[in-house]
Amino acid sequence: MNAENIKLIEPTAELKAEFLMTAEDFAADGDERFKSATENFPAYLGRLANFARGENLPPDRVQQNTFWLAKGDRILGEANLRHRLNPALETEGGHIGY
Repeated sequence: MNAENIKLIEPTAELKAEFLMTAEDFAADGDERFKSATENFPAYLGRLANFARGENLPPDRVQQNTFWLAKGDRILGEANLRHRLNPALETEGGHIGY
């Protein structure tokens, strides 16, 4: 794959349709990690923004920034960079999720 024009970007409403196609693929395999995005995409983006600021975190979550690996209007992947670890992430997960 030509790496030209591939960028890490913050999640954006402009790529909603592309992201929801990916979420549907995960759901078809029984993985519901993006269920909240399919139910209310603007709220999902708001939650990611809160996580990046470390605000309104559920007790089991830590501050993290989410980035999409994108080429043009296509999402190729996602990475989560965690600012710190909790006991669960020290065992499995670590500072980077993808």
